[in-house]
Amino acid sequence: MTTFRNETNLKTVDSHVHFWDLELLEYKWLLQESAIRRTYLPSDFFEAASGCKIHKLLFVQADCLPSQGLNEVEWVTELSVAEKRIAGIIAHAPVENELLLNSTLESLSRMELVCGIRRILQSEVLGFGTQTAFIEGVQNLERFGFTFDICVHHTQLADMVELVSRCPGVNFILDHLGKPDIKSQKFQPWKDNIANLSECANVYCKLSGLATEADMDAWRTSDFVPYIEHALECFGTQRVMFGGDWPVSTLAITYQQWYEVLLDCLSHLDQSELDCIFRRNAEAVYRI
Repeated sequence: MTTFRNETNLKTVDSHVHFWDLELLEYKWLLQESAIRRTYLPSDFFEAASGCKIHKLLFVQADCLPSQGLNEVEWVTELSVAEKRIAGIIAHAPVENELLLNSTLESLSRMELVCGIRRILQSEVLGFGTQTAFIEGVQNLERFGFTFDICVHHTQLADMVELVSRCPGVNFILDHLGKPDIKSQKFQPWKDNIANLSECANVYCKLSGLATEADMDAWRTSDFVPYIEHALECFGTQRVMFGGDWPVSTLAITYQQWYEVLLDCLSHLDQSELDCIFRRNAEAVYRI
């Protein structure tokens, strides 16, 4: 394998990495994804990211059984003893379940690496993220200083505008640019909803997971350009961040290819702006 060389010499924080061990925890969604249905550990990640100068990474919950969420955090914390570049954990929490949420957040607050919460919404019905119980659950994150990662399909973005407007004390990070329909090169209403989200100063977004929203077998760098340009226009270079979405991204692209795609799409930016996107923004919002 040819080793990718980070010619920009960027010290990089990957804001979106997954690990899983199929012998330890159960991931039902992987039953439908045979290409990545195996164990992935930090050693596999750093081999895939060779040459990309990964300084730190954030582990994002990988959708094991909800009942195993705390076990997942404990496992990744153990991994971090040997791999110091694991700088933070975005954990699962049952945001809509008041009875379970408080005890879960109390437990997570005692785990040093946990800096944020993600409760995946992409498979839920419209309106799930705007129900009173969910909004109140997200509002409760402020008490613990936790961020909230938004993982939705582009059709759910209007709901997220309402959610973030009701939770001004919580910092939100939109995963994968809200999963736009890149394969069909469809922009509306995604474009307007991204603009509306960006008007809330507590919302950031990740340049991640886009290749799996494109034609996974025949994507081109030009497919991503209008989506990335719109994100930069709306959020500026201070509120977007690099994410690899590894190993899910390998369904469509190698880690090094995605890194190169972003460098190509962002080639008009200066070194300071690139440093914000590839490192400083993630460090600031997740406080790592």
